[in-house]
Amino acid sequence: METFRNALIELTGPGSDGFPNQKLIFVVDELDRYRPDYALPVLEIIKHFFNVDGVHFVLGVNLKELQNSVRARYGTGNDGDRYLQKFLHVKVRFTLKKQTRYTPADVSNYFDHVCDVMQLNVVDEIEALRFAVLSASHGETLGLRDIQRMVTLATLAPPLKRGASYLEWHIAAGLFVIKTVRPSLIDKLKRGVLAYQEADDVLAFSKVRPLSDHPEIGQLRLCWIWACDGNVDSKTLREHGLIEQTWNYVRLGLVPKLISDQLETFQVALPN
Repeated sequence: METFRNALIELTGPGSDGFPNQKLIFVVDELDRYRPDYALPVLEIIKHFFNVDGVHFVLGVNLKELQNSVRARYGTGNDGDRYLQKFLHVKVRFTLKKQTRYTPADVSNYFDHVCDVMQLNVVDEIEALRFAVLSASHGETLGLRDIQRMVTLATLAPPLKRGASYLEWHIAAGLFVIKTVRPSLIDKLKRGVLAYQEADDVLAFSKVRPLSDHPEIGQLRLCWIWACDGNVDSKTLREHGLIEQTWNYVRLGLVPKLISDQLETFQVALPN
């Protein structure tokens, strides 16, 4: 114990007067989410083992939940707030802010960065996923982690066969977005019962305005209308170069196959 304390003191760089010249700060986040029989002993250890000048702990916790942990361990009659006062010297309350809504340029730039880090380098796949992500960002407030997960799914998925159509790329891209943002819809897609409106709630085509300024997203939208409802006239499909592609697939069979191939199968190794 004495050796441990001396090591901590040494890390604070004490001067000739014995007072620390630098701070040693530990950050413990979400302690309230751990089991009471783990979280509360951690507090005791911090109090007794790290009681050294210049050593500080910052606890990111929901105090009400941590008080519930006290009651769960010591009984409902225990004053959880008073118990915690033994460990807390200063309390700072942070108010929740709305999640940052990134601009399309921000989304696109970060998407490129993640693709580079993940070594996702299939051009057709990158562009299809880019426009699916950009479209979805008009509806859902996408976080940076969401974009990371979408690119991770695309990176782990086996590559589509050589000569895959835009239809396949666009539907696969939409699947990566839906799997990240609303995974409960994947089962409905597998069973062929997902209405286009439900897909649009996630992919947010209807919120991209004017859609005529975003032809790639417009093409993506048509692919998803065809995949969900099949309600696209031949003239529109032909104008967007999709008529021949739709002839090559059984509509209700393509999406379940892509789910199986892209979401439920993984590459053994990542690309070099």
